[in-house]
Amino acid sequence: MKFINKKDFYLIIPLMIIAVLCIVAVYIFPSSGKVAKIYLSDTLVKTVDLSVKGEEYFKLDKNSNVTFYKKDDTIGFLESNCPDKICVNSGMLSKAGQTAACIPNKLFLVITSNNKNPDDVDVLVGQ
Repeated sequence: MKFINKKDFYLIIPLMIIAVLCIVAVYIFPSSGKVAKIYLSDTLVKTVDLSVKGEEYFKLDKNSNVTFYKKDDTIGFLESNCPDKICVNSGMLSKAGQTAACIPNKLFLVITSNNKNPDDVDVLVGQ
């Protein structure tokens, strides 16, 4: 009694080739799956996809005193009218779990991950 005959290879070989191509595609075209969420008080006002490459400066509206800067997969506060500038000095955020806040303007910037990878961090402390 044979477990594998010649006809089985016609099915096994193409499936193995497809599996290898899928694995290679994941490594060649990785998806960051990260988004930046900007909250005003407790209301989500803007979501920025960090997987989109490029450089962008933006404000939430024309009258806003806060300017955000996005470059490739990082985002941060560029300018603010607050007195202490802690939000601007927090730098560029890129990892899921990182946050920055401009308390006088009630703005919060949070990086979250769309991918639910068990190896991803939930919270960063001290960075």
